[in-house]
Amino acid sequence: MNMNAHLKDSLQSAERTLPEAGQEALANVIEAFTLNYGLTAEANFTGDELAEIRQLATEPFVEADPKEVADFFAQNAS
Repeated sequence: MNMNAHLKDSLQSAERTLPEAGQEALANVIEAFTLNYGLTAEANFTGDELAEIRQLATEPFVEADPKEVADFFAQNAS
């Protein structure tokens, strides 16, 4: 099987332009996508976890305060 030309071009471009850390991050994204492509939520979550996710999905979205977010990341920076 031949690789899709667009995918191949994208990977070659990433190899040319991304630093090693960026290439590793992209590889992790591709690996996760490949492992999960076409799977249903039930393949990755227990019934209890799905129930919790569905409950969370019903809650209204509340935008985070930008200062609180900045403070959180400043305190938890590695």
